[in-house]
Amino acid sequence: MFKFLIMMMMICSTFASNIQVQVQGMVCDFCASTMETAFKNNTNVQSVDINLKTKIITLELKPGKDLSDKEIKSIVTNQGYVVTKIDR
Repeated sequence: MFKFLIMMMMICSTFASNIQVQVQGMVCDFCASTMETAFKNNTNVQSVDINLKTKIITLELKPGKDLSDKEIKSIVTNQGYVVTKIDR
């Protein structure tokens, strides 16, 4: 049973994971483009999807990679916006 659990953990860690980041202050396509570029410059991020209506950035991470809340907040803050919520 223990070997099975270890194997399942290894398999799950190879799949990409999604993070949803709610951002205050994004109001236009330029805002979205700026945030998309900032996240795509991070080597852990596979893709970025931004919904301006809901103000949510969905990050798909590369398999086996992670991005801490601190890193996410730093990227958003450096672009002049505020993180209001992070869902994993």
